[in-house]
Amino acid sequence: LATGGAKCWGYGAAGTRGDGTNTANALTPTDVVTWDGSLMSSVTDIDLADGSNPAYFGGAVSGGTLYMWGEGAGHSLGTHTTANALTPRGVHAP
Repeated sequence: LATGGAKCWGYGAAGTRGDGTNTANALTPTDVVTWDGSLMSSVTDIDLADGSNPAYFGGAVSGGTLYMWGEGAGHSLGTHTTANALTPRGVHAP
């Protein structure tokens, strides 16, 4: 987006939209928000999983930080936990 934000829509389980919810599917784009509810900004790239198990998403923010959200099965988010992330979480380096 021109504003540097991110939007997701579609499948809603496991926090895959990054909008802080774990609810029904969204037919229209919703804003991806940070853990405190503010809009995610300065997004330079988005990578989307194929929607299979696990279903997760990632976004790179200016400055080189990588954020992931969605289903945490198999440690797929890189956040040292298997918990789902309803909003973007910073990835931990190995």
